[in-house]
Amino acid sequence: MLAWYIYFILIGLFLGSFTNVLIYRIPEKRSIIFPNSFCPACDRPIKFYDNIPVLSYIFLGGRCRSCKEKISPLYPAIELLTAAITVTAFAVLGFSPGFFVFLAAIPVLISIAVIDIKTMYIYDGELIFLSVVLFIDLLRRFLMERKIPLDNILSGISLLVFFGAVFFIAKLIYRKEAFGSGDVLLAALLAAFLGMRSIFVFVLIATSTGALTGLAVLALKKKRYVPFGPFIILSFLVIFIFEDILKRVIPGFFLIIN
Repeated sequence: MLAWYIYFILIGLFLGSFTNVLIYRIPEKRSIIFPNSFCPACDRPIKFYDNIPVLSYIFLGGRCRSCKEKISPLYPAIELLTAAITVTAFAVLGFSPGFFVFLAAIPVLISIAVIDIKTMYIYDGELIFLSVVLFIDLLRRFLMERKIPLDNILSGISLLVFFGAVFFIAKLIYRKEAFGSGDVLLAALLAAFLGMRSIFVFVLIATSTGALTGLAVLALKKKRYVPFGPFIILSFLVIFIFEDILKRVIPGFFLIIN
């Protein structure tokens, strides 16, 4: 079993490397496939032996081999974060269909969160990819259970209506957006992955963590908006991976969705 943990740590590190590609190239409107990895400072291609997750950063002393420009520590941090989330999901979910759905989605989820923090924007391409993964997952459920997964579909529609209503009411009353339309679509897609049983806790975790972070930013007198996307994703990850554990530890908290 230890070999599988090591394997998925390595998978997570390479998924993290791909996540870094998404984070850098999507806002730049560059292809995520071509060209191969290159240094953002000097544009020189990065050799495969200089592109090993985390280790290359350490061996190169955090600098580009060609131009000696500093490499952001965010790169190895994203790789380690993705690996940690991947192996944690495997430890909890095992070789379940949900785990492999998770593997397909995790680079996009982390990149959405980081890009949203940096730019306050969620890109359509990533939402479309999540929609494709969701469709495949719903099709899998249909083929395995021989029934239409109405629970998941209704969950997505419910959150689309709820957050959509909040979006338009806030815009009407305060003449500004409480959050972006991308947040509404993201919440609806992730709610559809989870199903109705988790919708209340999903909204509760996302809104409470977002509100607390916003209050902390105000207390620190930082004049900046707090993006909502990362908290939607945080809530999804907590529930998707740990829902069964949380139900056993604090069952009363989940009574409303049982």
